[in-house]
Parts: sequence; structure tokens; C-alpha cells
Amino acid sequence: MFSLLEPALFTRLRDARRILVAGAGGGFDVYAGLPIALALREAGKEVHLANLSFADLYGLDLDVWVDHDVAAVRPATAARGDYFPERTLARWLESQGLPSTVYALCRTGVAPLRAAYRALIGHLGGVDAIVLVDGGTDILMRGDESGLGTPEEDMASLAAVGGLTGVPQRLVACLGFGVDAYHGVNHSLVLENLAALERDGAYLGAFSLPRDSREGRLYLDAVAHAQEATPEHPSIVHGSVAAAVRGDFGDVRFTERTRNSELFVNPLMAMYFCVDAVGLAARNLYLDRLERTQLTRQISSIVEEFRDELPRQRPPRTFPH
Repeated sequence: MFSLLEPALFTRLRDARRILVAGAGGGFDVYAGLPIALALREAGKEVHLANLSFADLYGLDLDVWVDHDVAAVRPATAARGDYFPERTLARWLESQGLPSTVYALCRTGVAPLRAAYRALIGHLGGVDAIVLVDGGTDILMRGDESGLGTPEEDMASLAAVGGLTGVPQRLVACLGFGVDAYHGVNHSLVLENLAALERDGAYLGAFSLPRDSREGRLYLDAVAHAQEATPEHPSIVHGSVAAAVRGDFGDVRFTERTRNSELFVNPLMAMYFCVDAVGLAARNLYLDRLERTQLTRQISSIVEEFRDELPRQRPPRTFPH
């Protein structure tokens, strides 16, 4: 039973003791889960962080590997190159006196990614819940929209976690409504998809990340730390979300990477939109085709083939208000 006194996401997690919060789409997606993880830890839960990684994991030392395709990244973990969001987050966590291991999952197809999740869950001693987090909302695309954003990693994560039937609670939380417009996502169609999930009983509502909350303050600090640590590759998603949390509006400038585009930072970007992962997976029109994929490029090919077979795509709709 849900109540206005508590966001439905946290109601679903109320009885969970050990929770894995995992970035679904790679890059800095795990940062979208940081406020949720902090709130859950404050409530006495054991929370672990993981992320589908874009870093060069195959250059890591052997002692960091938990199993095939999953590594335990710590503040001192050595790696090639400067782009390593998992280590950047681990270093920030250490600076805050928080548990500082962030698990990095290799960028693969669904079959090995699910195996990596199973290995990680075994390493942790089991989990009661997995919360997949997406920086943006393209994980909510079902496949027939005019634009899907960047679906490969999100869909690999959704399919992998959706098939982990031994985990009682599997949820998805999206932070950064609107940021995927740059990649062709029409957000009126996002809202239409959420309405369909509501009819299925799979939509868990939305809530804001307040600037003056402990979680909001720490999130802003973590994003600023990440931008300073990776000046050549700052996260546009989390730069936009952080600006929205601060109350900025419109075409906000926080990196040279956006100099040729116009941003629309607004309060919706600071809201979490939450759904049941199994219900979301059931709504996807091609997810079953990804089950045997081993590589990310196979997912790309299957998505392209599926879209070629569609008699029509749902056209973009103008938000009327």
C-alpha cells in the first residue's frame, strides 16, 4: 500500500536489507543513484554501488576482479587514462568517510552482463533489491518511438536485471528529464509511456531532489568533484541536473562541451521518475530479441533490424503547455 507520506520507490524498498544501486547506461549514470543510495544508507540499509562502465577495465590489475566482467574499483585502483567515473566516485566517497568501493561492470551484451550481475550478487552475499538508475529517461523508450536516444547500454542493463528472478525487488529510477532531447528523445512520448506503465501498475511516481536536503548537498558536491577530476569529459547530464537542483533555468553554461547547443535546464530535470523494472521490460517491444547477445554491437544491430521492420514509428509530439 502506497501513501503520499512516502515516495513509492522507498515503500517498495522498505523491507529490503541489502540493496544494489547500479548505473544502467554507462558513463556517470551511477551518480544518478547517489542521492538514493545516501538516503537508503541513512535509513539503515546496506547499500552497494555499481555501474556499467565505459572505462578501459581490461587494463586493471588482476586483484580487482571479482569475477568475469565485474571489478571492485577503489580510490587507489590504477587504470589507464583519466576517464574513470567509478574511481572518481570512489575517491569522493572516501573523502566523505563513506564506503568507497564502486563495482564496475564490463560493457557487454545481455548474457554476460546478467552473469556479471549474478557474480556480483553472490560476492555481496545476496541482495534484496536492485535499483537501476538512468541519467536521462531513454531507458523508458519501448522501441517504436521516433527517437530512442542511446539505447544499447540501457537495454542491456534492463534485460539483464529484468531476468534476475531471484531478486525480489527490481526497480528503475530516472533522473534528468529532458536531457535526452539532444539524442532525439521526444519527452511527450516519455510521458505517454509513463501513463501506459501507470495503467499496468508499474509506474511508481516521481519526486524531487531538494537542494537543501543532505542528499542534494552531497550530490552537488560529488558532481562538482567529478567535473574537477575529469575536465576533458565532464558529464553534461549531471551538469544539467546539478544546475536544475541549484535552481538555474534555461540555457545554462557549465562546460565548453555544450557551446554549440542550447540547453533547457528546468526543475523537471531534478525529479526522479520511478518504475518497476519487470513491468518496464514487459512493455519493451524488442527486449526479448537481446537475450543471447554477447556484445554491445549485437544489440545495436538488433535494434536497427527491429526498427526497420516497424510499419510506422510513433511521431514526436509537441508538449502542449
